[in-house]
Amino acid sequence: MAKLTSDQIQFLDRLGVPLDKTFDATGRSRSYYSKIMEERSLEVAYGVTPCAKGNHTLRTRSGNCIQCNTANLRFQNRHIESGFLYLATSKLGGVLKFGVTQNISNRRLSLIETEYGGFSDWKIVLYSKVTEAGKIEKLIHSEISHLRVYSEYYKDGKMQSAYEIFKLPLKRATIIFKKYTE
Repeated sequence: MAKLTSDQIQFLDRLGVPLDKTFDATGRSRSYYSKIMEERSLEVAYGVTPCAKGNHTLRTRSGNCIQCNTANLRFQNRHIESGFLYLATSKLGGVLKFGVTQNISNRRLSLIETEYGGFSDWKIVLYSKVTEAGKIEKLIHSEISHLRVYSEYYKDGKMQSAYEIFKLPLKRATIIFKKYTE
């Protein structure tokens, strides 16, 4: 059985992770602790194999080090938090995007400014506040994965890949959107 160090407890406190959301994964495989943590809505595993980069032992359910990159925890928690599920369209690209955001009013501007997927004419046509927003987004993406369009665009001076663009009729996308929001 592992014990959290005082430094780890302070680190978790700074991230807003209560100790009752941690799991002692000593001697357990990632597949084992991941499943248990998901079932119990736990956020951080400790007592795991140290990460290669910094020898840290605090990880997300999926095994990513949160001490090397705290964004790993934010990304994980995005699936269980409420947020706005949105459907955006680009007429230039003839594509659409199902996404999640905390700030719907800023998201359209962000899509346009970054020219997400290589397109600058994004319009958000539907949005709805949902619980477990990231989980719903993932379910939708899985349902229409065969319609995915891969695209690249520049963001922050680097080439990025866009994985959340799909080619399907707006009418069908609207039906899918309503299926998950009503």
